[in-house]
Amino acid sequence: MAAPKIDAVIVPRRDPATPVDNAIRTASAAGAPLVVLDSPDGVAAPPADSVAFRAALDSGSAARLTLPEAWDPTAALSTSNHESADRHRDTPAKRNAGMLLARAAGWRHVLFMDDDIDPLGSDHLDATRQALAGRGSGTASQIAAWAFVDAHDRSVVGHACATAGMPTISLIGAGAMAIDCRSAVSFFPALYNEDLLFAMTSATLGGAGVTPVGTTLHQRARRADTFASPSLAARQEFGELLATGLMEAELDSERLHIQTQIDFWRHVVCDRMTLLVQLAVQLQAGRHAAAARCVAEAAACHAPELPAQLAGYTTQLIRDHETWQTMLERPVQALGKHAGPWLETLETRARV
Repeated sequence: MAAPKIDAVIVPRRDPATPVDNAIRTASAAGAPLVVLDSPDGVAAPPADSVAFRAALDSGSAARLTLPEAWDPTAALSTSNHESADRHRDTPAKRNAGMLLARAAGWRHVLFMDDDIDPLGSDHLDATRQALAGRGSGTASQIAAWAFVDAHDRSVVGHACATAGMPTISLIGAGAMAIDCRSAVSFFPALYNEDLLFAMTSATLGGAGVTPVGTTLHQRARRADTFASPSLAARQEFGELLATGLMEAELDSERLHIQTQIDFWRHVVCDRMTLLVQLAVQLQAGRHAAAARCVAEAAACHAPELPAQLAGYTTQLIRDHETWQTMLERPVQALGKHAGPWLETLETRARV
């Protein structure tokens, strides 16, 4: 079977002021249109139209679509309204909108790419397509993703572990992730670690094959102010716990349903608290006071009801996966009034 082509490169741009020249080069190498999904203009700064981006827009090989403020195509899902939902970022909403848009446009394989990674050259793209085709494994994958070494957007506690000299691992992420949008993949929940949760629920509930392509791509260096916001560590903690627990499902749907039970999450929370306490001690001993404060803030949000909240969220996640399948079958309806203008823009401005 021939390796599938990439139908589009989709960038959920975090800040309209960030250039997308690396994504332009990637889309050109893939022979695919580039679609940039932006937050409303003026949220941070005017859109950054580099010479290359203006040329791509003028040639029709790229399109920029702006999501309405506070709009999320999955707003009706239970997990989007959970008390631990992260409302500080709209990246999950953009990725979900991108998948619905791909369905509505008739695209099958799309490559999600963040705006701050190195461009993917022909070798990277070939490896991604081979993974989607199942070359080497014999089974086609619905998700082919790259892991990032020393990624700057590792969690605050993850950076604290590295600071303390604890071993860290590189996990796949949606910063460079190709998806078969016609398969029964899941959605990106409004929560930290949404890309890991997307991959795990797609595999366990949708039967999707997930292939790590490699770990050769690098994001920009860690910010100097990584430990400046202890509250960020606290906001990330629920998603950290959820991803840790769901990884124990080992891609087994029956075990995932076991993880709707409170007792399971009690041991996950207990193990995590042990890690946080040990980490805080090591950081204090090493005179990393700012990192230690962040870890302490993450530990402080471990309330007695946390295991029940995690069990309830997992139950909602399973139900929402089924609802999302219905939305994928009716993408125009799910996109609502935005579907017509966006599809018209793609027809006139995003072609190769």
